[in-house]
Amino acid sequence: MSVDLTNVALGLVFLAVWGIVAQICASGKRVETRN
Repeated sequence: MSVDLTNVALGLVFLAVWGIVAQICASGKRVETRN
């Protein structure tokens, strides 16, 4: 079960990081558009 929990944890972290990166990219595009 430890392996399964580790995979789930890594998946959640990956999704969280992916979401943050997506927001940063979106913010960067918005700033470029404003400028």
